[in-house]
Amino acid sequence: MMGKGKAVIVKSSIAAPLRSGKEFATLLSLIAIAIAGFLAWIGENPSSPKSSPHHFSAIRAVAVLKELLSENAPHPTGSAANAEVEKRISMQLRAIGLMPEQEPAFMCSPVGNCAQISNLLVRIPGREPGPAVLVDAHYDSVAAGPGAADNGSGVVILLEIARILKSAPMLRYPVIFLFDDGEEQALLGSQAFIEHSPYVKDVRWVVNLDARGVSGPSMMFETSTDNTGLIRLFAGAVPRPVSNSLMYDLYKKLPSDTDFTNFRAHGMQGFNLAFVGGTPLYHRAGDVPANLSAASVQHQGETALALVRALATNPPASHGKGDAVFFDIFRQIIWWPAAITPYLIAAAFVLLAVAMRRGGRAYCTASSILLGAVAQPLAACGALASGFLLLWLLMPGDMLPPRFPGHPFAYAVAFGSIGFVVSSLVIAWVSRRAGVWGFLFGNWMVWIATAVIVYIVLPGASYLFVVPAAGAAISLILLSARGLDKPYGMEIAITIPAMVATAIWLPLLRVLYEGIGKAAFPLVTFFFATLLILIFPLLWDRERFAAKTAMAMSVLATLAAIVTLFIPRYSERSPFPLNLQYVQSRDGGEPHWDFASSLHQTSIQPLFRAAPFAAQADPKLLLPWASQGYPLYAAAAPRLGLEMPRMEILGEDHKDGDLFVHARLFSPRNADKVVLLFPPQTEVVSMRIEGQMIPRIPKDYLQLFSGWQRYASTLMPGGLDVEFALNDRVSNDFYLVDESYRLPAEGKFLLNARPKNASASQDGDTTVLYQHTQLGGSIPSVMDPDRPKQP
Repeated sequence: MMGKGKAVIVKSSIAAPLRSGKEFATLLSLIAIAIAGFLAWIGENPSSPKSSPHHFSAIRAVAVLKELLSENAPHPTGSAANAEVEKRISMQLRAIGLMPEQEPAFMCSPVGNCAQISNLLVRIPGREPGPAVLVDAHYDSVAAGPGAADNGSGVVILLEIARILKSAPMLRYPVIFLFDDGEEQALLGSQAFIEHSPYVKDVRWVVNLDARGVSGPSMMFETSTDNTGLIRLFAGAVPRPVSNSLMYDLYKKLPSDTDFTNFRAHGMQGFNLAFVGGTPLYHRAGDVPANLSAASVQHQGETALALVRALATNPPASHGKGDAVFFDIFRQIIWWPAAITPYLIAAAFVLLAVAMRRGGRAYCTASSILLGAVAQPLAACGALASGFLLLWLLMPGDMLPPRFPGHPFAYAVAFGSIGFVVSSLVIAWVSRRAGVWGFLFGNWMVWIATAVIVYIVLPGASYLFVVPAAGAAISLILLSARGLDKPYGMEIAITIPAMVATAIWLPLLRVLYEGIGKAAFPLVTFFFATLLILIFPLLWDRERFAAKTAMAMSVLATLAAIVTLFIPRYSERSPFPLNLQYVQSRDGGEPHWDFASSLHQTSIQPLFRAAPFAAQADPKLLLPWASQGYPLYAAAAPRLGLEMPRMEILGEDHKDGDLFVHARLFSPRNADKVVLLFPPQTEVVSMRIEGQMIPRIPKDYLQLFSGWQRYASTLMPGGLDVEFALNDRVSNDFYLVDESYRLPAEGKFLLNARPKNASASQDGDTTVLYQHTQLGGSIPSVMDPDRPKQP
């Protein structure tokens, strides 16, 4: 490729007329790269809230939200608070001239969650009968918090869009607004709509709204498959789009679901929107209107309204074939069909190869290109390894669930500085052995090779490497035409692709941190090293300056790491999860308070002062289904005389080695839900709750509960009807549990003792009563003692 003659190794800008001119060019290059990253970062910031009566107004929407959640109380499915929120949504719809329809149903999910849910729907007709556009947001919350962001924000966005469309000229196609219940109980409301609503046959397009946190830009992170037509519409309709195919591909591989999962599985096409910021308050008590970003509501509302109007006016003519590769940059969407990505990669390779042959022979050798090819992966892998080592030193412990330090800036400085140091060491090693042009050609060949690998493994992420490599190839082919020894050629060859890479890569850091917490810090190191090694050739002949800067960054990394050891790990805005529990068993064990935590006891010392908590060597002696994950701490609690859950056996039968049971479950204390827990050794052949057949629970879900099979349901007025069959040749024992989403009044002292930088999460604080039984031998132990056994 390079010819047989000896090449001249050039270690600095060729024939720069004046040293001062070169210094100025370097400064301009660094400024341009920094500006590109800054503009890309702020380009994804959410819009400012507006109050115009003719446009979407987050100010108006948040005011409505405060009315819906005036008590700031959780409203999980099946609770009185949930029914009150539903009633208030209906009142808001009537106030804008729409008559909501209620669609109640008893639903069970494939993972064993059941509930009586109630969906609300309104339909705004179009000039033509269909296909209709469905706009969806769930109105239930988790038990730990009131769900102002998740998903009260979606509810009030739907109300504001409904107000706008009701008063505007009629769109071409109808728009159906679905306020669904039971999303937090495994997507029950959307499944009920699909299975029971008469409107479902009209729906082709869907826009789903959700939130994972209380702030941040609205991101379109999921579409239906074969999305080229949808992405074309998204790019043309949304005024401030934030999205990329990397998120789309990654989300498909994650064990996460929203209501959009059900709609997509039913063949509906459309978009899934959420804002992801302030994640430490997600599913926590702090998800209240006061902590919700009105700017995020504005951005999500404007995006949703634009998509609804586009789909209801001029939807894609066909579903399209194949997915698109796409990303946002400077408030625009760049996209192309994924199928042409290999051709883009090939074109970049050909351009780079031609540039090497035309202009590189005089300035680089095969060995210098090889060194350039080694530098990028060496810096990236070294930075990633050093990042994980630093994470292990500063924040030891497991990665899941995500942990979010209360003061992340010092950590970001430490990890970013390490990336700077690693990349500078690599570039110093390479610069003594290779010329700048050999480095550049070798480096970009590695980017092209990486683009091929990424396209095979994760096609949606290929743009991260294809676009910067294409920018480099075009720059180098143009420069090679006029000669690489022209003034400022090196600065141009470095600056253009570095600007592109920085603008594309830098905004991803925010998403990664909000998504995975502290596990993102090594990726910060990786990102910085990858981007900085593109820029360092600007300092190719400034070894002293580079060495001094690397030393300074080493000192900065050390100081920042030391600071992290003394600042509080968590804060009220970024609390660690800590649920308190009262447990009482009918099986002879003493009642106790308990909580699980992986934190050092000094972090939760107030709880140890409030009660004599002690770590349990065998948590299963207190809670048979307890996970083997975090340490369980327990303290003696008073026996409160709460009535145990009951099972009334209506019938049983043995057939072919299986025990068939028909029973009714009761909670005399009116708990929020009843649960049947079958240990791993018990084989559940079939399960039916209120007539709903539940399939075998998936193995990956069983792993979350250490193999225990869990069936939970809200209660019906006359008790809960269950029918199940067990393999009687293996085991027939199980646990009957009822659970309330609160501590008894006697536990108030623990609520007061919980540290301010801790918060209940998910199901929150609970009161759990349980009893163990084996069918056939001890049926009376779970029956109403005042009622005789059924013959």
